[in-house]
Amino acid sequence: MDDVGEACVRLATMADPPEVIQLGGPEELTRHQVIDAFERIYGAPFRRFSIPRAALRLGARALRGRRPELASLFGMALVRDLEGERVSPEPLRRLGIEPRRTCELIAAKARLRSAPDHVGQRASRPRGGPFRPDRTSEAG
Repeated sequence: MDDVGEACVRLATMADPPEVIQLGGPEELTRHQVIDAFERIYGAPFRRFSIPRAALRLGARALRGRRPELASLFGMALVRDLEGERVSPEPLRRLGIEPRRTCELIAAKARLRSAPDHVGQRASRPRGGPFRPDRTSEAG
């Protein structure tokens, strides 16, 4: 995420930044492949479950009036499931940033989490963080 953070800084300091920019990396991975990478690097299985497309479609429609933010999430999950998502690394490169591969980033984050902290002990794992196997889900 260092490349995305750097892009945000560069965009924020531009005199005339683009109105919209999509940031992507050099590696095309499905959501399942990203979870597979986390499982390999952390050596633990992550809990996965799928939401049927019909349920996503129904949720997007039924929640539109009462919970539009949730309806949007259901709709986005459905579109990504049906069409996939490909985002080019070129916008980052135009900013002078070479994007990192997702698998390299996951491995680097895992090394940081297991590295000794400043007093020579292993860094503690935050509770409820995004990498807890029982908190990771997959739609689609």
